[in-house]
Amino acid sequence: MARNALARLQNPAGHHYIWYADGNCHVCTDCGTAEHRNGRFYYLGRWSKDEPPCEGNHVARQSWLDTSNPDEDEFKHAEVNHA
Repeated sequence: MARNALARLQNPAGHHYIWYADGNCHVCTDCGTAEHRNGRFYYLGRWSKDEPPCEGNHVARQSWLDTSNPDEDEFKHAEVNHA
């Protein structure tokens, strides 16, 4: 479930989100992490219900990438290109 504006501003991960109308989501101006309305966080083609840390905490960000899920659309495109 999506957060309200106050919760988004006070996020513990340190993101600075702005509304990105073309993507219909909030995007961090520092690292590019996207928070979608479905409550998922997307970064570098991966998603999770857990918010990744913002820039600066590289160990925690790598841990998030290792435990997050690959984006489903990435595999759909790969299947189409290999067919």
